[in-house]
Parts: sequence; C-alpha cells; structure tokens
Amino acid sequence: MEFRLALLQEVACAGFWEYDLCSGQVKADVQLFALYGSSPSTDSDTGNTASSLDALRQHVHPDDLPRVEMHLREVCERPQPWNLTYRIIRNDGLIRHFRSVGRVESDAQGEPHRLICLEQDITDYQETLQALLERQRQLDTIFYRTSKISLIQGGLDGVIQDASLGAEALFGYPREELIGQSVSVLYPDGEQSIPADLIERLHQTGQEVTEEVRHIHRSGTEFPALLNLVPIHDEEHQLVGVIGVCMDLSEQAAERERYRMAQEAARFGIWEWNPEHDEVHWDEATWRMLGYDLTSKQRLRFSDWRAQVHPEDLAEVEPVVLEHIKQGTPFTIEYRYYRADGSWLWVQARGQIVKHTPDGRPQLLIGTHVEIEQLKHTEHELRLREQELQQAAIIFEESREGIVIADSDARIITTNRAFTEITGYPEEQAIGWRPQDLLESGYHDEAFFEALWQAVDELGTWTGEMWGRRRDGKIYSEWTTIRKLHDEQYNQTYYVIIFAETTDIKEYQQQLEHILYVDPLTELPNRTLFWSRLEQALRQKPNNSILAVLLADFRSFGELNYSLGHAAGDHALRLIGKRFGEAMDQTATVARLSGDEFAVLLPQLKSPDEAAIAAERLLATVEEPVPFDGNEIPLSMCLGVGIAAQEPASAATIMEQANAALREAKREGVGCRFYSEELTQRARDHVQLASDMRRALDADQFAIHYQPQVSLTSGRWCGLEALLRWDHPDHGPISPARFIPVAERSGLIGRLGTWVLERACREYQELRAKGHDWGSVAVNITAPELAEPAFTDRVLETLERTSLPPSCLELEITESLWVNTDPKTVETLERLRRHGVSVAVDDFGTGYSALSYLKDLPVDRIKIDRSFIHALEHESRATTITDAILALGQSLGLTVVAEGIETREQEAYLREAGCARGQGFYYARPAPLDALLLCC
Repeated sequence: MEFRLALLQEVACAGFWEYDLCSGQVKADVQLFALYGSSPSTDSDTGNTASSLDALRQHVHPDDLPRVEMHLREVCERPQPWNLTYRIIRNDGLIRHFRSVGRVESDAQGEPHRLICLEQDITDYQETLQALLERQRQLDTIFYRTSKISLIQGGLDGVIQDASLGAEALFGYPREELIGQSVSVLYPDGEQSIPADLIERLHQTGQEVTEEVRHIHRSGTEFPALLNLVPIHDEEHQLVGVIGVCMDLSEQAAERERYRMAQEAARFGIWEWNPEHDEVHWDEATWRMLGYDLTSKQRLRFSDWRAQVHPEDLAEVEPVVLEHIKQGTPFTIEYRYYRADGSWLWVQARGQIVKHTPDGRPQLLIGTHVEIEQLKHTEHELRLREQELQQAAIIFEESREGIVIADSDARIITTNRAFTEITGYPEEQAIGWRPQDLLESGYHDEAFFEALWQAVDELGTWTGEMWGRRRDGKIYSEWTTIRKLHDEQYNQTYYVIIFAETTDIKEYQQQLEHILYVDPLTELPNRTLFWSRLEQALRQKPNNSILAVLLADFRSFGELNYSLGHAAGDHALRLIGKRFGEAMDQTATVARLSGDEFAVLLPQLKSPDEAAIAAERLLATVEEPVPFDGNEIPLSMCLGVGIAAQEPASAATIMEQANAALREAKREGVGCRFYSEELTQRARDHVQLASDMRRALDADQFAIHYQPQVSLTSGRWCGLEALLRWDHPDHGPISPARFIPVAERSGLIGRLGTWVLERACREYQELRAKGHDWGSVAVNITAPELAEPAFTDRVLETLERTSLPPSCLELEITESLWVNTDPKTVETLERLRRHGVSVAVDDFGTGYSALSYLKDLPVDRIKIDRSFIHALEHESRATTITDAILALGQSLGLTVVAEGIETREQEAYLREAGCARGQGFYYARPAPLDALLLCC
C-alpha cells in the first residue's frame, strides 16, 4: 500500500502535511519536500519529517504569503474547508504553482485539533490556461498509523485455549478471563465464532488464511481488524485448532477514511492496469466520481475501459497511451468518461509503468484520474468569449450603422467602416475629434449637448434623433444611441455611439406598418388596425352621436374554395373589399378581419337608421355575382350590427354585440340583424353554460346513454350508438343540441370528446366481457376533434387502453363536415380505417354537399337523417329522397342505417325498400347500459 501511495504521489506531483493547532508542530512527507527541491532527513518508520510553519513559509512566494497566512488564520479561528492556490519558490529558484486542499479535524470535545492538507503542483495547468485555471485536484495523503497485534489459540469448537498479552490490550479482557470462553465474545452481538468460511478454507488448503473482520472490545466498542488464522495439525495432519493473529486496523481505517476525504476534496481517483492479465482496476473514489454505487465495483478489462471512454476521445487517447507504454514513459491525457446518469465527465489521467515482467514487458501501470470538468468548462467559456470578441469585431466592422468609440472626454478613439460611408470622414481624420464638433450641423445649440451628455452620465444611455453634416457639407438626420461603458475595474470610461440615417429607418417603419396593419390580399386595414381605429373612435365620439360596427360573414364560402379553388376565393375577397370600400364614404373604415369576415366602422352617425342604410348598401354589393374565369359566383352574406349610443362602451363590448347579432342573423338565415339585450343575455347564458360544463367534467356529471341499432331483416340488435347526456344539478337535463355548440365555441369539445370516447369504449368492452356483443359501438365526432393533429393517436391509444378491438368502434361524422374537405381529414379517417375502425356519415341527405363526394371518401355507412323518416308516411318527396339514398348506398357498397324510426309502418317500408338497419324510439329509447340490457 505504502509503495503504491508513494508511486501515486510521485505521479501526481503531490505531497502531504499536517499542522497540530495545539502544539504548532508540522509534519510533512518526503514528497512535499521533493516538490520544494529539498531532501530532508525523515523518520524511517513513518516516512514523515517534523518541521514548522516557518520551514514551509520560506517556500511560499512573497506576493502570495499574506493571502496564505490570512487564509490559515481564518481556517484556524473558524474551521472551514482549506482550499487555495499559490506559488512556491523551490530551492533551485524555480517558481511553481501549488493547489492546497484540506480540512480541519476536531477532537472528541468538538474543538479544532489539526489541519490536514494535500499539496499538489499544478504548474502545468497554470501554464496551459494562462493563469486562469488556478485549480487542480490531486491525489493522496499518507496517514500515520499504528497497530496492535494479539495472539489467540483455540480449538475448532471455538473455545479460547490461550491468549497473548496483546490480546488483553486489544479486547480489554484479562488473559485468564479469555481462556475457556467462546471466541464469539470477541465478535459483535456474539453472532459468530471463527468465521465458517475461514475454517472451510483452512480444511481445504491446510495453509493460513487472512481476512478483515469486525471485533468488539469489552467496553462494547467495535473495531476493524485483520485476522490471520494459522492452522494447527496433529501428528496425522488433521486440523485440530488454530492460532489467530489479530491486528487492530482502527488507525488504518481512520487513515483510509482521511485518505478518502482527501480524495473527495481533491476529486481524484486511482487506477491500475495489468496488461499481462488484461485487468483494469478502479478504486472506490473513481466509481463514486462516475456516479456508480459501490456495488458496481468490478474488475474491468481493457475493452471495458475503451467502452467507458467517449468515442470521439478514444481515437486520440488510445494511440497515445499505447505509444507511451511502448516507450516506457509517463503520460498525461485528457478525455471524457461515461457516467452512470448518462452524462460525460472530463478527467485528466496520469500514469506510468511501475512493474515489468522478467522479459521486460509491462506488467503493472498505476495512475490517477482527476476530474477537470470545471477546467474544461472554463476553457469552453474562454473559447466562447474569444468567439464573442471575434463576432463583436466583425459586427463592429460590418455593421450598417455607424459606430464610434470615444474616450472619457468624448473624443473619438476609433470608428467603423459605416461611419466613413455615412459621414465621409476616414477614421484617421476623425480620431481626436468630439463627434458634435466634427459633424456640427448648426441645428443643435450648446444646451442641447450639455443635456445630452448629462443624461448619458446619469442614466448610462441616451437615444434620440439628431442632425449632422457630412464631409461634403450636406445635412442628414440620424437616429443615435449613446452608451456609457466601463472597464472591469471601473478605472476607465468609454462611450459607444451608434447611429443610422433616419431616412432608412422611416422607410423601414413604413414597410413594417404596412405588414402589421394592412391585409396583404385586399389591401384593406386588418384586425389590428381596425381595433385601433375603433378604440380611437370611441374615445373621440361626441355624446350626441352614434357609432356603429358592422360585421359581415359569407355563407358557403368554403364551398366556393372547394369547388373552384382558392384562386377564385381570393379573387372574390378582393372584389368584395373593393365593392365595400366604394359603397362607404370616406369617414368609414372597411377592414378584412380574417378569412371571409369583414368589418365596417361608422364613427359618427346621427341615428341607427344611418347604420341600417349602410347595411343595405353592403347587402346590395353582393347581389351581383362575382365573375371569375368565365363563371359567375353567387354570394350570400349575413351582417351583424353593434351600436354605441349614449352609454359608454368599450371596443370589446361593441365587437361582442356585433358578433352576437351576426350569429343570430346566420341562425335565422336573414341578411342583417341588429344587436339587442336579448342577444347579450343569450351570450351570457352561453358563458355560464361553458363554466358549468367545466365543473361538470371535473365532477363527472356527464353520462352516456345508448340506443341500439337493429337489423331490419332479423330484428336483432347489431350495434349501439353512444349518446352524451348531462343532468345539470340545478337546471336538470340539458339537451346536447344546446351544450355541444357551446363546448365547440369555448374549446371544451376536446376534453368532452376524449371523455365520451374513453367511457364508451370502456363500457362497451365491459359489456362484451359479460357476453353481450352487438358488433360495434358508434361515437359521434365533431369537426374540432377531427382537426386535431393527434386525433388518430388518441383514438388508437384509447382502444389499446380499454382493450376494445378497433373493429368494434364506429365513428359518426355529420355530413356537413365533408364540405370543403381537408385532405388531412381524409388521411386521418383512412388511417383509422386501416386499423379496423369504421366510419359512418350521420344526418345524411340534409343538403350540405353533393352526393358525389361519397365515392372518394373513407366511409363505411350512411345514416339517413331522421327528418326524412318522420315524413315517409305523409310526404312523397321524403319517400323519393329516401329511396334515392338507399339506391346510392347499395350502388356504392355502403350499409344504410335509418335514424328516427318510431312506427311499425316506417319499419315495414324501409325493410321493403332494402334498408339494412334501423334505429329509433320504436325499438328503444336511449338509456344507460344497465337499463338497456333489460330490453334486449
């Protein structure tokens, strides 16, 4: 151990010393004085040499001595970790950089007792990092040890037959008292006699065995010991007893602990490599450094070491190591190790060959791992800083803005190229001038510049517009920023002046304002500018005037894009914007808010009648079709009008009123609707309903009722449709027709749809597990859900989580969703169908789109809207439409389901007409599963 530690110290350039705080005595090892370039006489037993602080002080560089002594006083007065770097002067006059780490140990009363320090020569690091990296962890310390040895003779039955005097001191029992006792009294809790595995090894080998064990003193104090068992044989060479040679390892254990703490403080570990047997060994400190549990310790092979090194480093490190081994020289290399948490740790490895085989081949290499993560981080920071400086230099020279650096008197030190391009003055002619004198325009007096420089000195910066004069005498305007800067020590003040011609900035501002506030398609004001003008008009509105906002929305505009393409839609929008602008006077603001939504602001009207007249003019603009590519595109528009009369109103209020009126106009199918208090209350009800829905989702107030689908030929159930129900705790049952649109507008439809899908799949799978399987369960899907990018994954994950087969799920989608079908929607449904999920078109035949779309879309079933089924018995037109839908479904190979069957006559007609399935109150009303099972 001592041989290896000495070698490690030599490899790591480290030495050890300790300072007794009570006696003032200093002990240092030989390696420390070797680092100082001296060779003192040493204690042959300990390898240490007695000295004093003065003997160590004389090696400390005079410039660093006050700092070292101050740190020593602080550590002695207030115990704290010892950690500093300083320079020493060797006996041969060389100056070396040292790093010293250590700690203060306390005695049993908790008083500071001694300072233990590890000194390491880190000159190589200091030179490499140019005095910025004044830290290096290094190895080791060798602690003073003593040992106590005892001899005990005993039989195989574990009874002590004899004991030496050393045993008395070691175990605290008189020799006479030990003899005749079981050896178990020497072990903690008397839990064992001579360890059984040691006896077994004695039997097998017939030779002495050695192992570390734990013993206990008579006082109850446990201590580690090295136990060497020597076998006693009789004349027939039978094992009849043992002699135990026991050595107290307490001081060695304490020494190992101090050594471990020194390693922890210095962040280094020890490695050994035996090339002959292909074995690599790391000490505990190395394993801990890499974040592994000590249970991970194991003997490694060289291939294991290679796997632990970062691949980018291995190609460089391995040849260096092998070449140094070949040359027989020490090596120092840096590379990254893989840590247990998956990160990489920079280390510096030092090593050398310490033993050869008889034929001269390397047999043992030994060395250290020192963590240099912080050093590498510092190197990285330095490189980044250098890059930043290089980038700053490039920016300075290549910037389009003129840049001037001036001294504390505001006189020019240097300029960039743009300064010359803007002012016409070369740098050499500008140096030494104050900018205000060199570029004096006559537009600013002395008071202006006094106020400017006062602001810079007090606030650190000034920004504003100034006038300057070029070298050719021309006046120009510039936007200038002046900043006051200091060096790191605040000893020197500088001013950085950055300026650009205002002409360029103003042009840029105009372009930016056009981008921010003008709709690029129609060249009309956009939503942002419209909102700004509305707020301004409300602030400036006289009390006796009326302000109106008209919101316009076009019906079936998506169908126009779908049928004729987006070019036709864009053409129509441009023409609409032009017609709107021509229909309004100059006081009005016509804006395109989004898509096919337009808005008109009428800032000062005398009465609401003027708003009605304006609405009529707007409606008249869309009576004439839009010509495009030989076609005439008919337009249909709805208007909502919000009014601000005498009462104060905000922009948000007026827009909300106009939106409410627009929704009502679209619902009623009329051209124009003015806002009323009734619409406000309806909007408030929607807000309250959305709030109640959120609470209902959290409180699990929703439920699913199921309605069966029946085979019209066999009369058997062949599927279920899941229908969402809400029993409000205060208002009772609320119709889905009321709360579903609110959920879509408030953004709750995603949560609600997820809940319905999860609950329906889970309940139907539980039903199947009980032996009731009617083919599939149908779940209604809304447009916002289908537009979600993750919708397909959500459906498939739900099926997997609930164990419901995909073939048992049907998604019902209303026919209106197929208007202006997004290709992504088609792709989503096709992907689900490939997994086995079926798709049905709900409310089919209500007239939202052409029937021809069915041949190209991923559909398995169509459901005839209930309105046609109800009219079968008294409207011939309904009968004709129903027959047509059945014929269309049969020709396309689609299953047709009739919704809303309520009478036997309706069922009979549909069955005769070839309809496959039916659904309605005639068979069963929607009900919870438990109630529904009673009807099947």
